[in-house]
Amino acid sequence: MQLCCEMGLQLFSIESLDEYNCFTKDVFNLDTNSTIIRTSGTSDGIGCQKTWGWCPSGQIFANGIPWSPGEPGNPGVENCACVQMGGAALGAPVLHDCGCHTNHWFICEGSVPECKPMCPIKTCTKNVKLD
Repeated sequence: MQLCCEMGLQLFSIESLDEYNCFTKDVFNLDTNSTIIRTSGTSDGIGCQKTWGWCPSGQIFANGIPWSPGEPGNPGVENCACVQMGGAALGAPVLHDCGCHTNHWFICEGSVPECKPMCPIKTCTKNVKLD
């Protein structure tokens, strides 16, 4: 997503079974009945055609990360991967294919630089009365 890129981050990806297991603990406290989250997973241009992997790393999906039953089910039309919270009959989250232009919630990830206060002018002093 453009917003992630503008912040120097990338779209959420689950690049190992350990990361998937961590994510399924619902560390974000999401509505497990309906939330769909776009990921950086795609079948568009990763290795062989119709091979699913993570963008921009190009890493192929890890074994064991569960797809929803029957997914991916619409090759060539739905080339992006989303996580369905409460998928598979409201059990654990599962992946399913989704349209790359469909609006869904998303998570940005990456190293966030430390935020340091900056003075608006070249010289500034601390106001000790505000301690």
